[in-house]
Amino acid sequence: MKKLITMTDYVLEQQAKITSSNEKPYDFYLNVTKYANFLKQPLTLSMFIPTDSEGNVLEEPVIDTEYLSSFEPYERDLYKEAQEKVLFKENKDMEDRFYMNGDVSFLCVEDIINCDFELTDSAVLNLFGEK
Repeated sequence: MKKLITMTDYVLEQQAKITSSNEKPYDFYLNVTKYANFLKQPLTLSMFIPTDSEGNVLEEPVIDTEYLSSFEPYERDLYKEAQEKVLFKENKDMEDRFYMNGDVSFLCVEDIINCDFELTDSAVLNLFGEK
């Protein structure tokens, strides 16, 4: 279970990683820059639940065995792709804030560090290169 950490903690974690392994200082720079850019991203609903490219919430497709539509494979693929882009595991409080007014009182990812959100496996892999 990996959660967001402050930029300071991340820099210190990366520094310790470099001194205890064969990683190059350039890797340190790339990792820190990548994490900093991630933290500065504006929050979007798609970070919390699957949405289409326009920000509309996608419902998980249900397979109807009696009536198979030609759109079903497309809908399943679209949902799966959107689900892989979700960064935070299910959190009802944050979802409700988005549903209620389409916006949140937070500006960017960095603003929710102390909210204790758990990252999805795909987010951990993308940010930290691990699962």
